Amino acid sequence: MNLTTGKNPGGSSFFEDRLAKKYRSSFPVRVVTLDGIAEQEGWLDPTANAMATTKPIHLMKVDVEGFEYFTLKGGEKLLASGKVSNIIMENSSTDGKLVPSLFALLYQSGYKVHTLLNVNGDPYHNDKETIDGVNRAIAFISSKENVNENIDLDSNADASNLK
Repeated sequence: MNLTTGKNPGGSSFFEDRLAKKYRSSFPVRVVTLDGIAEQEGWLDPTANAMATTKPIHLMKVDVEGFEYFTLKGGEKLLASGKVSNIIMENSSTDGKLVPSLFALLYQSGYKVHTLLNVNGDPYHNDKETIDGVNRAIAFISSKENVNENIDLDSNADASNLK
């Protein structure tokens, strides 16, 4: 199935163009942001049920095939609240503007990289020096001066010496 994507919550549609004609149909699908869900559940409202606002979210799994930035941007308030303890995600985007913005959003919300895995889920350069270097690079691209610049991730710039 192909999902049409939009930048606005509210609705979308699946188009089943890979199915035989007799099975093809189109139907509306409700689309909401992470912040929309958090508000609906009372996770961000201090006047709501005390249990809803104090109970942590131990794990958030994000698997959205290249739309990581847009998904997490729709959850900015939830991320900034500190309610989510851990995020497991893959980054499928290779967009030189979206990737730095994605990591800046996470870093500015207080998150850091703890583990890198390859496509098979095996550890990938998980020594302390590499992880520290990744977090220094993310801190660098997250600084206000740099986030809004056109950052080319395909350049040969070496971020390992950032302090």
